[in-house]
Amino acid sequence: METYEVRNQANIQSYNKLMETLSSLLKGNILSWRQQEMAMSFLCLLLQKHVPIPSSCIHTFVDLLVHDNIELRKYAVKSIAAICRLQKPPRIYVEKSIDEVLHEHNNGSSTVIIRDECNPGDRDDNLWITIDGYKPPNTQAEWEQMCFLDKTFHGYYTWPKMIKYPMNKRARYTQNDMPEQVTIIYNRFIDKNFVIQSTNLMVSDENTDEINFNYVRYTMFKSLFRNFGHAFVDNFMEQLYVFIHEKTQEKQEDSHRVAAEIVAGMIRGSKYWTLEMEHGDPRRMYQLIDFIRTLINNQINSNTFTETSRWSLIQTLKMFQWRIPSIWCTIHEHAKELLDYSFKPVREHIAK
Repeated sequence: METYEVRNQANIQSYNKLMETLSSLLKGNILSWRQQEMAMSFLCLLLQKHVPIPSSCIHTFVDLLVHDNIELRKYAVKSIAAICRLQKPPRIYVEKSIDEVLHEHNNGSSTVIIRDECNPGDRDDNLWITIDGYKPPNTQAEWEQMCFLDKTFHGYYTWPKMIKYPMNKRARYTQNDMPEQVTIIYNRFIDKNFVIQSTNLMVSDENTDEINFNYVRYTMFKSLFRNFGHAFVDNFMEQLYVFIHEKTQEKQEDSHRVAAEIVAGMIRGSKYWTLEMEHGDPRRMYQLIDFIRTLINNQINSNTFTETSRWSLIQTLKMFQWRIPSIWCTIHEHAKELLDYSFKPVREHIAK
């Protein structure tokens, strides 16, 4: 056992030495641009969750977000996204019996629970998990304690004896409670000038004529807003305003692309800020589902593009499967009226 421990410590020291050596080479400006890219790619490949990342490497990754070399900036974005994921605060899980969950949800009233036999479909003991009759919580404490089950198979056939589910909150770093590695990222992004410089460089990162949504950058923004809450919101909101109102024709599409990536990351990263929502359990998305319900009930005549767009949005409800029965009934009734719609694209969207 001691031999394994000694070998393990030697491997950790070798790992840290390699990471710090590559980091120092990048900072020393002694490598050619091709060698810099190779060193950065090696650093990205060496990121892992078993050993803490050396602080010097995190400094290097953050500094390279504003480097002159586009490729190094792209590697830096990947690295920050990966590091933020490694630093992600854990979710808080609760394990309760189905009897306890139903007792809390029904305010003490009893419900016959189907456990041992398979009885698929709508029942009294799984009605509470559908959107029908759902009453949203009024306070943050009620929201955090509410049981949401994102796996759609829960309750459809039968119930397990014990259910483990995440609470609607996540531990979040605060300014007074941060490890050193986390503080490095926080200190840079809390700097408004750094946010302005790094996001402006992102606008000019794409050299092609085709404007594509960059998933890696979106992931980085999502991770930042997830880990640090709304600490960076003010800095990014100012940049969003600038990007959205960009008047220069050459920069307009690129600015809007970066703005879309920031907004998407902010929306996904804010999931545990307050009374936020998540896909899986439709009760978490009752506001969006109610909005889609109004689209279904909208009887105003529209053109083909608007109608196909509306039905494309309605099709996203299929992720909720059996948990939105009243919505499916509404869709069914409305779809029957449009089966003889004059334009083929609309009929095809309805048929899907």
